[in-house]
Amino acid sequence: MSHLINKKLTFVALIQEPWVFKKYIRGLNTKGRQLFCDFRCDRPRTCIVSRASVQARLLGQFTSQDLTAIQTTIDMGGQKRELVIGSAYLPYDAITPPPPKEMVSLIQYCSTSKLPLITGCDANSHHPCWGSREAMIGVMPCLSTSSLLT
Repeated sequence: MSHLINKKLTFVALIQEPWVFKKYIRGLNTKGRQLFCDFRCDRPRTCIVSRASVQARLLGQFTSQDLTAIQTTIDMGGQKRELVIGSAYLPYDAITPPPPKEMVSLIQYCSTSKLPLITGCDANSHHPCWGSREAMIGVMPCLSTSSLLT
């Protein structure tokens, strides 16, 4: 993973289930990179790594053990555009079914603010192929009611 992140073409990496040892994310060479995650928890299950040149800020109000969200500005055809990027982990043993409240809040924030949202998500544990009895029924209605898909 570290090798892939440090290739010149990787600007942002969305990571779920990083290696965590003694409360710190390990195994990622973040020299010249920014690491975003919920540093308040003992074992973050998501993080985002970006080049230092990427001007991004952590959206702490949406960030938790299972969701990391940043906001950045990108150049689209000479025009600057705000963009939100999220990395989400949906644990199979969550007390409440997916999506988590932080993700719903993030989607609502992006919809209200008219900001595009890109999310990388580890959700395969909620699929029958992986032995789950409940598919991610709640995510699509949440997304489809927002203007993010149009």
